[in-house]
Amino acid sequence: ESPVIQRFERGYRRGVELVRPRAKVLVRYVGRGTSAFSDEARAYELSRAMYAAGADVAFHAASRAGFGLIRAAKEAGTFAIGVDANQNGVAPGTVLTSMLKHVDLATYRAAQSVVQGAFHPGIIVLGLSDRGVDYAVDEHNRSLLSPAVLARVEQIRKDYLAGLISLH
Repeated sequence: ESPVIQRFERGYRRGVELVRPRAKVLVRYVGRGTSAFSDEARAYELSRAMYAAGADVAFHAASRAGFGLIRAAKEAGTFAIGVDANQNGVAPGTVLTSMLKHVDLATYRAAQSVVQGAFHPGIIVLGLSDRGVDYAVDEHNRSLLSPAVLARVEQIRKDYLAGLISLH
């Protein structure tokens, strides 16, 4: 539990509100501090309890601990959403999608600025508009996401970028 992870939670809640306003969002935190990010066993137990309470899908922002959530989703026959990198292949048919942080794009931009002689030290911030954050669709989850679902997600992206909807 941390301010960064709470921002993930707020974003997830807002996404749920946009597509299913009456849905109930269950929240559990593995713990505080960096050790929580590697506690797969705790994430597994918390996730099992959420699925037993009726959760349809769970989104983790828990790094390695998220593998516990994915295992619980697979056992429950329901869905998980991965984070940071594409985790769709961890449990095909179970991982609905993965929220991607394209650190590779930031790295490329930094390297490109060095090559162009325009490097300035500092933080490179990428967001939704430049696909610095995104979601993964591939051979492991494509059959889970209908064209209508993908069109709705893209419409939400466009509406957000146009200022028509807020995430807060």
